[in-house]
This record gives sequence, C-alpha cells and structure tokens, in this order.
Amino acid sequence: MGRGGRGGGSSRSSSHSSRGFSSHSSRSRSSSHSSHSSYHSSSGSYHSYHRPSHYSSYDRGYNSGYSNYRTTPVIRKNFMSGFLAKSIGLALSMIIFVVIVITPLHADKLFDKKKNNYNTSSYSVSNNTRRRAKLSPDKCHEINSYYTDELDWIHNSTKLERGMKTFYQKTGIQPYLYICDNIDGDRSGNYTLDKQEDFGNDLYDKYFEDEGHVILVFCEYRDSEYVCFTVAGRDAKTILDDDGREILLDSIDDLYYSDLEDEEFFSKAFENAAKKLMGQ
Repeated sequence: MGRGGRGGGSSRSSSHSSRGFSSHSSRSRSSSHSSHSSYHSSSGSYHSYHRPSHYSSYDRGYNSGYSNYRTTPVIRKNFMSGFLAKSIGLALSMIIFVVIVITPLHADKLFDKKKNNYNTSSYSVSNNTRRRAKLSPDKCHEINSYYTDELDWIHNSTKLERGMKTFYQKTGIQPYLYICDNIDGDRSGNYTLDKQEDFGNDLYDKYFEDEGHVILVFCEYRDSEYVCFTVAGRDAKTILDDDGREILLDSIDDLYYSDLEDEEFFSKAFENAAKKLMGQ
C-alpha cells in the first residue's frame, strides 16, 4: 500500500503525482554511441569496453608495387653528385633511426593517449540552467543503505557509496540506486512511462519516510540495453526539477560506455551530476 495511499487499479495518489519522474532508454540514445559497443560479462561484475582495432602508423616496410624499385641513388664521380648522394644517404639514415629506434621508445605513451581518448564519452550532459541551494537537512533523513543490487554487480560498496555520499553532501538529497534486470518480472524492455513511474514510486514508498530522497532505477534487461529512471520526492524536486533529473540521467548515459568498473561507473556518475547541479 505504501504511505502514499495508492488507490486501486491504475490510478495514482496525489503524493505520487507530485513527485518528479524522468526516464532514459538506451535504445533512444543508441545513435549517440554508434561507434561503441558495451556489455556486462556473464558474471555481471564489470562493464566491458570494446575499442576499435589499433593499427600502427609506423610501417617499417614499404612496398612500392614495383619489384625493380630502387632506393639507392646512383653515385657519379663528380664532387657535387657525391656530396648530394652522401646528403641523401645521411637523411635516409636519420629517418630510419627515428622510425626504428626513437618511435618504439614513445609508442606506449602515444597509445596511452589514444586509449585515454577512447575512455572519454562523447555524450553531452545537459547544461545547468539555474542556481540551486542545498536542501535543508530536516527535509531528508539519512538511511543506512544506499543501494539494492539484484544482479550482483556491486562488490565494493565503499567505492560505490563514495560518489553517492558526495551527491548527498552537495545537494542535501540522499540518493538510492536500484539495480535490476526486470520490472515486475517483465524483461521485455517495453516499459511504458506509467509502468516505470509506478515501479519507482512503489520503491520510494518502500525505502523512505520523507520526500527528500531520490531513487534511481537502473534496469539492464539485456546486454547493453537498459532503461534508467528516477523518482524524486516532493522536497527533493525543488533541486531535482526537470532539468536536474535530466542532468542525473545524462551523467549515467555519459559513463555507461566507459571502461569503469560498475561501482566506479555509478559512483562517478552521481559525483559528476552533483557538481553539475550545484555548480561546483
């Protein structure tokens, strides 16, 4: 039943309708990540990140397509020709030295730079449109738990909660993460917004006694396909308005295709969202 006093059938109580609800789906966002592929391993312990194959740009061999191609200049007996030939030979030697000796010494650094670029998502997080003041402490009473994990993704709660506690400290809103692969037993992914909102509100009623929290449901119903939605309490909604909830959901989308472990992925998303929301 819940403290909101939900009525029968599909009707919503005034408590639920006055909360803030927002949802994102990976299917509607897939065009933003057309060059990426991501999935959870069968154990679900971490996000895998697939990068395109890297090909070395330092080709030590050259095939001109002609078997009789000559690389050595003809040396004539006059002084100018000999000087020119020596100059060309020296230049070729220097080029070969750079390619064969110098380049491998810095290859790791070059690759790391490329790798770091691939770790950066191209997804754009919504801009913060207004100044927000931290929620009054009397509006949100901290509970001991910060998450429910039905899929056994989280193996280090400290890592996960670090970013979530940063979110709480900066916004005054304690977040709660609910990880699952179905909504009321449905793994189809064809969830209406009403179904998502009702599910989120029922969870909110289950875990909280005030209206100063936000619950984020992350439902990955199949590999790399997910729906993510939030329900913010009436008081929390003063900060997590429509734009604020978009920032939180965008922060999840932004890091989903990164190679962060699950705990760090969610933790960093909450931390980034808090900084964006509060302008810090």
